[in-house]
Amino acid sequence: MVMVKANAYGLGVVDVARLVEHRGVDFFGVAYQEEAHELKSNGIQIPILVMNPDADDFDGIESEGIQAGVYSLNLLKKFISSGSTTKIHLKLETGMNRLGFSEQELPNLIELLKMNPQLQVTGIFTHFSSTDLPAEDEFSRIQAEKFDRMSRAIIDALGYRPMLHALNSPGMVRFPGFQHDLVRLGIGLYGFDPSGNLDLQSVATLKTHVSQIRDIRKGESISYSRTGQAKNDMTIAVLPIGYADGYLRVFGNGKAYVSIGSATAPTVGTICMDMTIIDVTGLDVHEGSEVIIFGNDPSIAQVAEWSDTIPYEILTNVGERVKRTYIDV
Repeated sequence: MVMVKANAYGLGVVDVARLVEHRGVDFFGVAYQEEAHELKSNGIQIPILVMNPDADDFDGIESEGIQAGVYSLNLLKKFISSGSTTKIHLKLETGMNRLGFSEQELPNLIELLKMNPQLQVTGIFTHFSSTDLPAEDEFSRIQAEKFDRMSRAIIDALGYRPMLHALNSPGMVRFPGFQHDLVRLGIGLYGFDPSGNLDLQSVATLKTHVSQIRDIRKGESISYSRTGQAKNDMTIAVLPIGYADGYLRVFGNGKAYVSIGSATAPTVGTICMDMTIIDVTGLDVHEGSEVIIFGNDPSIAQVAEWSDTIPYEILTNVGERVKRTYIDV
């Protein structure tokens, strides 16, 4: 199952889905019904699982042949009352303490399943919290044991065996014994392994260009609130990218750099909504020069470290108005 939620981690859900649909993928996973509808309305044919549906989504999910994750007794009761014939995946809570049926709820869940044999339980799944962290391996094993115990009880009650799935990208690498019938490939598809075990190739580069070059004299100020101060005569370049595009304000005032050719240039002053200013003093730069915001240097991991976050957030923050160009190599 390839996870294409959050606009395929910021890279463009329809184009990414079309690229991988015919390359051995069995499922797509999304968070919400609207994401699944976008895929279906653009001709995607393979099954789609909505992980976090609302009760109001059931009619739309059924009409488009989408599958639904069900994670609580209340949601299951609403699903039964709706009369929907949608295939469902039951989500079990094993330690993440997010969505899912708890082990204490199993008797009530099993009773509902037995009373409603018309339900098409296609899958049973859980989510590991820490498969990328060796220090938490024992907790991951506890989650796996709990999932096995709970899923066996449900299978015994159903009288048939739905597909089981639990692992995310780092779990696929570090816990092959927990793969079950399906694994959920998310951030790994986009070139990042949180476990650090694989040397994956980054698939995303964020580029812009120089809009204008300005010579600044010593003592002049730059950007909002005069946060940039010229300690010496310098040359700056203005880039048409800002926090509305996902280049966060935290990157301002030299806390990040960009690449121009073989050189790097630090930010100067406050990042604006639509523009960023960089120091290009002494560099061979002209209006229109290509600028790398992230790619090989700096990498997404570096950019994430500068902002005290994770690559997932950097990718998903890239704004909708940023043009996506796809190269199939």
